[in-house]
Amino acid sequence: MRLWTYFCYSKNMNVETLVANIRSDLVQARKERNVLKSQALLILMNAIDNASAIHIPDDHDATELPRRKLSIDDVKEIIKKEISEMQEASAIYKGINAEKTQELKTMIAVLKNQNESV
Repeated sequence: MRLWTYFCYSKNMNVETLVANIRSDLVQARKERNVLKSQALLILMNAIDNASAIHIPDDHDATELPRRKLSIDDVKEIIKKEISEMQEASAIYKGINAEKTQELKTMIAVLKNQNESV
């Protein structure tokens, strides 16, 4: 993690900064061609985007509505949930596909690093 990113992960950090840092880490992982790190961060970004989406009733015609504001605690819970889901998948693959199990463990480590940084 870059030094400036570390300083952004302080007590005064807001969700926008956190999401921007995750996106920055995703871009960096892609530049480094780190496939597993890219996949883990992309899964995390998609989960955050999905959590901020609001329900639009079927009879509503709006095309542009504001997204739900997430708190730091919301993002922490999203990260924990994604880690949990990957751990469950890893347990399923254990003994069946060692390569997939190791890939999931690597992706879990990426998300744990993000969680510890918050």
